[in-house]
Amino acid sequence: MGLKKFVEEKETTVSKKEPQVSTKETQEVVEKTNSKETTLINKIEAARNEFKAEQKKQKKLNYLVTAIMITILIGAFVLVMTRPVDGEGSSPFVWVGIALMGGCLIGSYFVTSAMKKSLTSKANTYIEKLFEESSTYVYSDGVNKNITVQPLGKMEDNDFYEGHFYSNLKGTKSRNLVNFTRNNLSYSSCDLAANCLVKNRLSPKFLGKFYKIEFKGNYKHTTILQMKGNNLSIPIDNVDGLNLIEDNEKYIIYSDDADAKKIVDGKLLNTIKLIKINDPVVDIIFSIKNNTIRIGIDYVDSFLTIPVEENFDLKFTKKSMEDFADIAKIVDQTVANINKSKKTSK
Repeated sequence: MGLKKFVEEKETTVSKKEPQVSTKETQEVVEKTNSKETTLINKIEAARNEFKAEQKKQKKLNYLVTAIMITILIGAFVLVMTRPVDGEGSSPFVWVGIALMGGCLIGSYFVTSAMKKSLTSKANTYIEKLFEESSTYVYSDGVNKNITVQPLGKMEDNDFYEGHFYSNLKGTKSRNLVNFTRNNLSYSSCDLAANCLVKNRLSPKFLGKFYKIEFKGNYKHTTILQMKGNNLSIPIDNVDGLNLIEDNEKYIIYSDDADAKKIVDGKLLNTIKLIKINDPVVDIIFSIKNNTIRIGIDYVDSFLTIPVEENFDLKFTKKSMEDFADIAKIVDQTVANINKSKKTSK
């Protein structure tokens, strides 16, 4: 629901006895929000258009270079095949033709390499701007501190493996690494794909936003959970050494903690359910292990696609911001439950 619509609905139901926000103040809030979003879109679109312009320029240049190369090669071939006037021996221009052919191929290599290098540089500039601006927008809520965005930064494979989610993984690929602190907890976030081999090709078991949160405590167990999704969802299966705690149509829980339900209680489950399992969300995976909380939101492929031909659309960025607000609530409730469990066990 947009802010303006939210305010309008509230204004129609508010009691006369309650203080009402003036139309002027409401308009200022909406304009400030719209201005922030417009600035974000303009910055990203400027970088995208710059990349597109370079791509278009190189396409034209490539046609021109190809035409020149073909002309030179045809000319060189003619020189090589030309016979002397008396018809005997080889053409005096044979070596000139061969030299032209060789120079043409070498020149083509260097021109192509330079063009590729230039286009890659523009692409990286665009990707960096896209992730820097969108991640700053998502995580700058006034509570997060010391935010650092590394557009090409990666998490280690073990950061995901230690979540105990999936077996037989063949590596991860990640990008857009963001680190920050929130309520004295250390957060890391990235876009991540956890891959397995299917018919000798890599295929993701998980593809989405992955969060790693470290907290101070003494939790010595492993507890994992999955909010079940649609037919795109792949069930968690790295369950060796864990007991099945609960399994129903909505979620499944495994743990080696006999008191796991004190941690994953009704409050925590309801908090996790704030993130609805419908497009673009495929499923949610959750883990507590070695004083680290790991949460993954599995999205449809288009959610993480970098826009090139199409204009940048803010809807997925806003969805990430909404989902992170719920991630923060999940983390706070998890830590509260763990601390409460420690007190009652003494």
